[in-house]
Amino acid sequence: MADQLLCPRCGAANKAKDYWCVKCRTNLRMKKSDLAESAKPAPEEAPAVVENVVAPSVACQKCGHLNEPNEFYCKKCRANLHMGERVMKLKCGFCGTENDGDASRCTGCSANLHVKSFHASRQGDSGSPAVADDSHVRLMQGLAWVAFFSIVFLIFFLIGQSKPGGRKASPTTATASDSDRPIRNSAWDGSVHQVERYLKTVLRDPSSLEYVEWSPVVDIDQGEFKGHYLVRCKYRAKNAFGGYVLNNDAFVLDAEGTVLLHDDYPKVTARILR
Repeated sequence: MADQLLCPRCGAANKAKDYWCVKCRTNLRMKKSDLAESAKPAPEEAPAVVENVVAPSVACQKCGHLNEPNEFYCKKCRANLHMGERVMKLKCGFCGTENDGDASRCTGCSANLHVKSFHASRQGDSGSPAVADDSHVRLMQGLAWVAFFSIVFLIFFLIGQSKPGGRKASPTTATASDSDRPIRNSAWDGSVHQVERYLKTVLRDPSSLEYVEWSPVVDIDQGEFKGHYLVRCKYRAKNAFGGYVLNNDAFVLDAEGTVLLHDDYPKVTARILR
């Protein structure tokens, strides 16, 4: 029995080197007197008496409605219940109007209350509200009106240039004698409408026609076409295979606008000069 140790609680035999009982897990080094003291029940304590404490209600500083203490916003007007009286009013930096603390725009001038005016002057010593300096606003309005009238003037000027009796704007029709010609360039884009009408009748795909350049209309004073008119036109159009081709053609027209000759520009000029 020298190599065994009896449990002081259950009497089970344990090895001498054990510290806890293998049966009831009691401390084998504990004395029986200490074991008896630990087995006594602890005295029962009287339950604590908790008095019913009612938290005070929170009155809204804006409308006076009484709210629960755990509320953050007023149930009636949705104002912030924890916002101090000193910030319940927001003064507009543009017109000086006092607004409610939860307002986002001024009731006087509709300005954003949360954006500080960069052009508002500071309050003076007299405590008068800040007065907005709108000089730059007036300047921008003046520039806008000037730009508007400039655009209107330019539109009327261009409309006047496009009229048949108006001032010639194209350098190809700048001579005074061009106004008497039956065949002449357009004042708008320099085109010759008789040639445009002719090309729409002879091209395979008239919808693909794109004009690139027009030459001034010139009088022919020699050769077999003497007394007629010559104009060169550079244009793009689709060929029989559907691909775009750049053409540089010349057209000889009579006084009635009929196209008498249409070919490459070098061939037409060579025929006129021979």
